[in-house]
Amino acid sequence: MAIVREGIENAVQLAKATARWVAAGSPVRSEERIREIHAICEGCDKYFEQRPGWGKCKVCRCRLNITGKLNKILMATESCPKIPPLWGADVAGKDFDDDVRVIDQRTGGNEMEERVATQVRPSPSADAMAAHIAAEHPDGDVRPKLTRAEMRAQRAAARQERIQARAERIAAREEGKPPVVQPVPSQDPLEITCRDGTSAGHTLRDQWIGQAGFLVCGGPSLQDLDLSVLRERGIVSLGINNVAAYSPVRAFCCGDPPEKFHHGVWFDAGMQKFVPTKRLGSRVRAKLPDGLFAWTAYRVRECPAVWGFRRDSIWEPANFLTRPAATWGRKDEEAEKLGLKIFFSFFLGLRLLHYFGCPRVYLIGADFSMDSERKYAFGQDRSVGAIRGCNNSYRLASPMCDELAPHFEKAGYHIVNCNRQSRLKTWPYVPFDEAVEDCRGMVPAGELDTENWYDKDEGPMEARE
Repeated sequence: MAIVREGIENAVQLAKATARWVAAGSPVRSEERIREIHAICEGCDKYFEQRPGWGKCKVCRCRLNITGKLNKILMATESCPKIPPLWGADVAGKDFDDDVRVIDQRTGGNEMEERVATQVRPSPSADAMAAHIAAEHPDGDVRPKLTRAEMRAQRAAARQERIQARAERIAAREEGKPPVVQPVPSQDPLEITCRDGTSAGHTLRDQWIGQAGFLVCGGPSLQDLDLSVLRERGIVSLGINNVAAYSPVRAFCCGDPPEKFHHGVWFDAGMQKFVPTKRLGSRVRAKLPDGLFAWTAYRVRECPAVWGFRRDSIWEPANFLTRPAATWGRKDEEAEKLGLKIFFSFFLGLRLLHYFGCPRVYLIGADFSMDSERKYAFGQDRSVGAIRGCNNSYRLASPMCDELAPHFEKAGYHIVNCNRQSRLKTWPYVPFDEAVEDCRGMVPAGELDTENWYDKDEGPMEARE
């Protein structure tokens, strides 16, 4: 019975408050004033918090919300129920008499029968309220009583208007911008294996679908770039060989024996590592604090986040992206005869990023040149003979890239170079800063705004359509 009585009293209080508010012209408080009052209520011992920004008063049982539906703080005619009040009405309202509620409880035998009877007594105050409303709305602009079906129809119409307005705003904002292209799933058949050499199917194919990414090479021009942006949310990158020990990257690939690459790369669980399948059983070497090297007890397959891939040296530019094996150069009879034999891990990086679903790849550190003063971006000395060998590889790889370019374009796979001084001239130049913005994609820079995501009744309506 107490629950019934409390519900009736709540309804009476709400009716009185609404009458005062309507009679005063439905005034609402400013957002600043609402937040000020809500802060006062939060400091009161009678405030019951339901969720951040939403609560109830234990005295009058009214809702006290910062935003959302109609509530006591929003109505400028309402004041704190405590004596003395903690905050007052901003607009004077007119009080109206309560309807008479009669609770009749009858008991008979072993049963309790409860009946709530409502008797409405006409009073001068009710007439005064009608007269006041008529004076405030001489044109008869008083909200009529609607059926539920009519209210649903009104809400649906209002929602449709919001959707249309939002579509118009988006169209105006997007006018002149290139159309959004939906990512196209790749059919790249590259064979990826698990750490034990068994097939992984295509679990990793298109893992970066639609996302532009960086292919990070080891040229000294990397030293001129702010590589910290590669750590930012949303930006994906793949590093070749030991550049993964110098630059923050999301993935790593190599073609040479694993003992050439820093043990910190192999044991980094936050970096996916891709090695030729036949190298999965190779031993990992570590560099000790005194600068000496020692073999560890670990095999590559026992390191975290390791995958294998099929690799060969068959050069078929037209089929570079459609063969089950990733080529890293050419080693055939003709190549041997003409001095065109080459193994170049750069080609493995190009293939893997295509397999991951990146439609655009930005090259950084792809200098394609080396001299005694500028070798790698990371610490690594090179002999005169080694420098000569690297430059010969760059000389052979450049025309091979020229052969790949038309087939890449046909497949919708676009390569861009972020080094204007690079000796690799196959692909166009774009500044690094522009590349970063493209690679960030739909992910906002900096800290993400998480306000209102859990709230059902808050935030712009357009965001919930």
